[in-house]
Amino acid sequence: MDFRLKVGDQDYAIEHTQIEALQGQIRAGKKFTQLIEPIRSDLSGTLPGPAVYVLQLAMDTDLGVNRAELELIRRDFIAWTQENARSLYERNKDRLGRTPASRFLDFIETKPPGFPQSVRLSVRAARRPSECGTLRAVRISPGNEELEARRADRLREALRRKCPKLQRCKKDGARTVLVLESDDFALTNHGLVGECLSALLPERTDLPDEIYFVETDVDPWTVFRVRLDIECWPLERLVEPVDHYVDDLIDLHEDVTT
Repeated sequence: MDFRLKVGDQDYAIEHTQIEALQGQIRAGKKFTQLIEPIRSDLSGTLPGPAVYVLQLAMDTDLGVNRAELELIRRDFIAWTQENARSLYERNKDRLGRTPASRFLDFIETKPPGFPQSVRLSVRAARRPSECGTLRAVRISPGNEELEARRADRLREALRRKCPKLQRCKKDGARTVLVLESDDFALTNHGLVGECLSALLPERTDLPDEIYFVETDVDPWTVFRVRLDIECWPLERLVEPVDHYVDDLIDLHEDVTT
């Protein structure tokens, strides 16, 4: 159990979990940063022309390698990026000054050494001198239908892991609370999670008394109530958000131990 406390005469049992839109999304995000940030830092400002180069990788790209292997892949990936950036520049140098910076001019898409999937490198004109020769990187999500199916799988798994533990506490007289947290600005919001949960909750007979969805990618954190006793989202009175500024919050674990 993540947290057990008493407020007045009422015993509470609280479980928390961070949710993902895709399996392995959090881990893949950290791996993506470990791979790309040194490359982006090393190459930005060194690539040819008054151009911006954008790497586009699949959202769930996970190389599954150790640190030493990652260094070798990163070295080869730098060479891959430099070679293809030169090719893109040579193919498009006469168009860079005549095409709006909002539009990509061209791209190369191949599978770099050590990668399980293809990577796309695109080029567009720089908007300002400070952008010239810079490298950016973005992750591309699956299509909407596939994404929502995979979100449902992740939420179903979260309920499978957390609900039975809370149910055991409920039998002991505790009021049970499940907190679902997301810091994923790109793929997740309360509407998507609420709609998905409204379809999944009827599958279970061991639901907690209260379910909350908390967006922690912003300050203040925004809290949405998804379930209160037998009432569930999208009941209008349940979806009014409550904001909590991070600096005003109290770390209960720390408070209990001091």
